Amino acid sequence: GDGDPATPFPFVIEGQPPARARAEALAGALGCPALRLPAGGKVRYHAAAVMASNLLLGLAHAAERQMVAAGIAPEALPAALLPLMRSTLDNLERHGAVGALTGPVARGDPGALRRHLEALADDPAAREAYRSLSQELVDALGGDLAAALTESLRKDCGETVPCYNDRD
Repeated sequence: GDGDPATPFPFVIEGQPPARARAEALAGALGCPALRLPAGGKVRYHAAAVMASNLLLGLAHAAERQMVAAGIAPEALPAALLPLMRSTLDNLERHGAVGALTGPVARGDPGALRRHLEALADDPAAREAYRSLSQELVDALGGDLAAALTESLRKDCGETVPCYNDRD
């Protein structure tokens, strides 16, 4: 990626022991962390990396579209979204994904989830992304509220917006 050069990117290493040792030494000499992958892990690692970088941009684009649909002027989108996204990434770094969570899933608020899904009814792709990612967070949190929140998320899935990601 084109990230901050002051932040070393990890070397993700898969291979035979002699080659791994050389790659780890090179990573260390460059001041980069080395992460070992087991054989066969490279494609899944790459998919996860795309989720964390490229698909984050897809999520940002979907949020931009919803902000415009809500009445925010396109030129105001950076001011509306970037402070929120930066704060979220800062909290992710400090507390991990589950520890950084705020909003209706963290509060255990099925009513807010339903209202959000209703507001997105005219945009099936954004609605499904909202539902699917909310379910991912519900599953990560677990606990007593998980069943109620999952029920709320599934209740809103109908013929026009199917639930593609049911996890039963």
